[in-house]
Amino acid sequence: MLTQDCKVVWYGKIKLDSKKIPVIYDPLITPSIKGCIYLYNAERDAIIQYTWKIVESLLCDVDKTEKAAIKKSLDAKWKAARKRFSKGRVYAFNPEDKAPAPAPVAPSNEQRWDTSDDDSFELEDLG
Repeated sequence: MLTQDCKVVWYGKIKLDSKKIPVIYDPLITPSIKGCIYLYNAERDAIIQYTWKIVESLLCDVDKTEKAAIKKSLDAKWKAARKRFSKGRVYAFNPEDKAPAPAPVAPSNEQRWDTSDDDSFELEDLG
């Protein structure tokens, strides 16, 4: 059964009304809102945010053959949806993926002002 602290990709189904929809949980996509979880929903072909307390009782595990079938049929779609959803925010999907270079650091106040010539500044210099 899926738990909030799951550390592996989880394949299962969500029971909505009378149907069971395949879903995939990726532990690398972490929600910014506490108490929420992101699942790839096969019916909507998108990664959807769910409230954990609500969706927890609707999730069900699948056996090995169903898991293999879901993985085979949905992996390409799920990875495409993950790429669209993450827009570069999620790194290290695979070991060969590399994180982007860090953004340049803005100079601090100490770096912008040259304090060596402070003694030579006079009010007449302003005009």
